[in-house]
Amino acid sequence: VLPRNHLEIYHSIVDWLTLSAVSDAPLTTVMEILRRPETRETILHFVNFEKSKRTPEIQLTVRPQFDGDVKGVTYFSAEADEPVDLKFEASAGKCVVRVPGVGGYGMVVVAQGRMGALAPSPSGLSARHFSRR
Repeated sequence: VLPRNHLEIYHSIVDWLTLSAVSDAPLTTVMEILRRPETRETILHFVNFEKSKRTPEIQLTVRPQFDGDVKGVTYFSAEADEPVDLKFEASAGKCVVRVPGVGGYGMVVVAQGRMGALAPSPSGLSARHFSRR
């Protein structure tokens, strides 16, 4: 028997799963996660289908997809000229970060280094990859 309360239903399902990423984005926003093994990056795409209204700031919890420490978290948006380095907390197999409100589209890149290695090489992404043309 499912509980009647939406939050109870959510927790009865999600609390038993080991999800790669969880956010508190509104229901008008979808998130997709991709792994880029060559650069040891986890890429999270956010699409806000209610483009006339920015989302509030989003809390994002990501399970690192590679061995090694999280070296940095960067936010890219078509609304900004330059990427933004985000503050994050990484511990107990999770990386928690606050993502700025999303207008139409935003992307978060979580970069990881190898155990005991230097930071990964840059992915080569810049704001020009997201310009409005």
